[in-house]
Amino acid sequence: MPVAVGRQGRKTVPGVLLSAGAAQVRVRADELRRFAGGKLDIVESVGDGPLAFLARASAAAPDSLAAEQTRDLPADSVVLLPASPTSPPITVLTGDVLAGFSRWAQGLTG
Repeated sequence: MPVAVGRQGRKTVPGVLLSAGAAQVRVRADELRRFAGGKLDIVESVGDGPLAFLARASAAAPDSLAAEQTRDLPADSVVLLPASPTSPPITVLTGDVLAGFSRWAQGLTG
């Protein structure tokens, strides 16, 4: 699915719709692939949907709001965080689920 990028949103790039419960977040496919390969620690959502961040729990700066949201999570987990600092993570990926998600994301094209 193409997602609009840039200030004016005129350019599109391949994207992915991540769904967790009722939440749906669009991200760039190339960034998600780099995230899964360990080259990025945070991926920001794009498009008209809610602002959210896919992040490694260990990437949160100690004095950040994200650190508050992830403080009790395993350091090697991946979280989908809403932009609202008072909201809990949308989803948390660990273990075999995280490994499967990473394999899938590394296979993305675009």
